[in-house]
Amino acid sequence: MEQQEKLSKFKNAVFREVDAKTEQIRREAEEKKEEEIRKIKEQLNLDASEEIRTKTEQIRQKFSQETAKCSLDAKRNLLAKRSELTQKLFDETAKRLAAFSKTEEYQALLLKKITSFSASVNVSAPELLVGAADYEKKDAIEKAFGHDCTVTCDQTITLGGFIVRDTQNGLFYDETFAQKLADQKSYFIEHSIFND
Repeated sequence: MEQQEKLSKFKNAVFREVDAKTEQIRREAEEKKEEEIRKIKEQLNLDASEEIRTKTEQIRQKFSQETAKCSLDAKRNLLAKRSELTQKLFDETAKRLAAFSKTEEYQALLLKKITSFSASVNVSAPELLVGAADYEKKDAIEKAFGHDCTVTCDQTITLGGFIVRDTQNGLFYDETFAQKLADQKSYFIEHSIFND
C-alpha cells in the first residue's frame, strides 16, 4: 500500500505542479491578452484622433471656403447695389440739370460764369462751345465774354455750361454741367458712406 500512497502523492504533486503551471500559463496568456487589447485600444484611439483631426481640418477648410465665397458674393451684391443706387442718383441729377438748363436762372448763371472766366484768364479770341439751346443766345454770350471770341454750337453739351478752347495758348477749360457731374460722381464714389 505504501507504493500506492507514494504513487498517489506523486500523482497529486504532479497534478498540483501541472495545475500551477497551467495557472501560470493562463495568467501569462491573460496578461498578454490584456496587453494586446491595451495596445489595440491605444492604436484605435490614435487612429480615431487622427481621423477626427483630419475630418475637423477638412470641415474647417470647407467652412472657410464657403465663408469666403459668401463674403465675396455679399460684396459683389453690395457693389452692384451701390453702383445701381449711384447711377440712379446721378441719372436723376442729370435730369434735374437738364430741366434747370431751360430756366431763366440758368441763363443768368451761365452768363455770370462766362463773365467771371473771361475776367480771370487772359486769352485772345478763344472759341466758346455751348449747347444748342444756349447757342440761340450767342449775342448775349459774346457780350458777357467781353472781348473777341467765337461762339460755336456743340451738340454734345446737353446739360448746359460751356467749354473754352484756345489752341494758340494751349487752353482747354470745361465748365459743362456734364463734366462737373462726372467729377462729382468720381468724388461721390470715392467718399460716399457706401465705402465704410
